[in-house]
Amino acid sequence: EGFIVWERTPQQNLTELYRVIHTYKGLFAQKDFMTTLQGLHKVESRLSQWLQDETISNEILQTMLKKIDFELWLKKDTDILRDTLGDDFMDRKTTITIDDETYETLQNKILELIDAQPEECHELLELLEVIKGLKYKPIGEYFASLPKYVELLGERLEKSLNAMEIRDETNVSVGEVFRGFAKSLIHIIRNSVDHGIESPEERVEREKEEEGNIFFDIAETEDTVIVKISDDGRGIDKDKLKQKAVDGGFRTPQELEDEESVIELLFEDYLSTKEEINDLSGRGIGLASVRSELLKLGGSYKVISELGKGTRFEFVIPKKSLLRGI
Repeated sequence: EGFIVWERTPQQNLTELYRVIHTYKGLFAQKDFMTTLQGLHKVESRLSQWLQDETISNEILQTMLKKIDFELWLKKDTDILRDTLGDDFMDRKTTITIDDETYETLQNKILELIDAQPEECHELLELLEVIKGLKYKPIGEYFASLPKYVELLGERLEKSLNAMEIRDETNVSVGEVFRGFAKSLIHIIRNSVDHGIESPEERVEREKEEEGNIFFDIAETEDTVIVKISDDGRGIDKDKLKQKAVDGGFRTPQELEDEESVIELLFEDYLSTKEEINDLSGRGIGLASVRSELLKLGGSYKVISELGKGTRFEFVIPKKSLLRGI
């Protein structure tokens, strides 16, 4: 219910909620929480219909949200984990949570002590770094679960894939400000496996190795962090994408005369070249979420694709956006 903002129109609320649910679908698919995934898919289908209905009001949307038993879906999935792994695993506590207010208080107290005795504060400085480590972690850790997700997704879609490795060449730690963007990249990964990587038979016909590859690289410059996700799949069919946009009324042919404007369609809400909609993809919403989260960080992007060769997404984020508050 917290997603409903009364000052916004129903269509604006629907679009925002649609993006959120689509992202969480990907996250629960990553953990193989199938009951929750299927439930969210049904909600997404309802929202998809309502997006075409101008009679839908915020009150109707709120009533629908109240009827969603998300906790029941989640319980069914966690019960499966409990039955599989045992009660001890589910009840084991390995994480200590510290809220923002407590964190700020603790950090400020240490800073006051450092100011009071600047000549003898070596241990306090070390302690301050430890405290910062409670809130900030190496950027690569935000993507630690993706290689396993790629493996599971490949099996589900019957794609042969080499293991994906997270190649992190940075020395950057970031906090919660990065989490939204990091979560959104699951849409890029899913598209790479589902749309990009061909079936083993198709790859052999194209004289490629049967196993496809997805690469995930993180690098840095003095002022930026660069995240690159690439694959050696079929590439983006720009002509098909352009035709889909024109047929769907998203753009006119005159608006799509240059390649950059066609590539920009990838980040358009509700535009997809996939004919079949399932609980993984096909609605054309995921990459719009990526762009939305990236722009919150003041970032930029580019997409490089060659038909039959593969696609590379590059995201550039200013460090000052990631490190604010440190």
